[in-house]
Amino acid sequence: YRELGDYKKSIKFYKNAISINPNYVSAFNNLSISLNKNGNLKEAINYCEKVIKKDHRNILALNNLGEYHQEIGNEDISLDYYKKAIEIEPSNLRSRWLMMNTFPIIYKNFEQIDYFKKHFEKNLKIIENLINKNNIFEKKQILSTLNSSTNFYLHYHGDDITNLQKRYGAVVHKLTEFIFPQFHKKIPFNKSAKFIKVGFISSFFCEHIVTKLFKNWIIKLNKKRFKTLVYHVGPKNDHITDLIRENCYSFFHKINIDTVINQIISDKLDVLIFLDIGMEPKMQIFGPLRLATIQCCAFGVPVTTGFSNMDYFLSGESMETDFSKEHYSEKLIKLPACSVDYDIPKKEDMDDSKYKKEENKVIFLSLQSNYKLLPQHDDLYFE
Repeated sequence: YRELGDYKKSIKFYKNAISINPNYVSAFNNLSISLNKNGNLKEAINYCEKVIKKDHRNILALNNLGEYHQEIGNEDISLDYYKKAIEIEPSNLRSRWLMMNTFPIIYKNFEQIDYFKKHFEKNLKIIENLINKNNIFEKKQILSTLNSSTNFYLHYHGDDITNLQKRYGAVVHKLTEFIFPQFHKKIPFNKSAKFIKVGFISSFFCEHIVTKLFKNWIIKLNKKRFKTLVYHVGPKNDHITDLIRENCYSFFHKINIDTVINQIISDKLDVLIFLDIGMEPKMQIFGPLRLATIQCCAFGVPVTTGFSNMDYFLSGESMETDFSKEHYSEKLIKLPACSVDYDIPKKEDMDDSKYKKEENKVIFLSLQSNYKLLPQHDDLYFE
């Protein structure tokens, strides 16, 4: 049920399992994961801590506690849990991966930005060495690692991370090559076909910034020239999902990685467009593979993927300079303006009751995610 996105049913069954066997540690761990996905973060932490009391060397619980504490901004506590897990099992790839991808959500100062960039590079080097020395990882271990976290917060440091991103991309590429060597080969172009088959893949074919930006690429693409095939690999469905489903040639919604890969390969696409890579961990498993003749990445996350099988990066003229191409491992394509056909936003009245009206009180409304606001932007608020 968790795999299907029905977290409440999942929670019910895990709690039933625990009521039958109060010492069933795996049920406690799995329950914590479902609780977290359902938004019950404090309860998730509580069940993981119960696991540690029963088994203080339980690596899954230590890793989970690290992830949960990062979500609430306790990155120092996160790192402590990962360090404990690594002390128990130094070659645990998932623990190393989570340690590397730990960043503050909001930075206190410039020094902290520099510290965590160096922290990332240091741990990336450790993983590079680990993979070079040990290339016998089980498929389950690699998928669990890549599906755990991405270096998403590094993308918003506000400085040049091109080389780090290329190294990170090369590591992800190598890990997927261990388990999917058959999907790292060139696919010839089908010149005789009447239509060009264009696939779009994302975890966010629902109400989300990704669809606000890119859904009209799918909906308004010329149906006389192109067949649009959509691959929804996330759990959530809503009215936006239905809109996209109604306006494409084929809509495939599964979240099992092997099932999705096999479907894309059987569809024999000419072009596959990844709307976002780096936001949701699962996408960094599909991204390095060769699943279509031509593969492109859009700016759902606006940095290079670093993947050698990604041919083009689709951006906009208004967002790039004459030298931008130096920051991409892909060939940069500058589409007109911002490259998107963005719907006019619907106007809604603000509910004044949400804000306490006090004299001499200034309320700031920020139309941006907090993790994109860095210490070098603080002076804007004073101005």
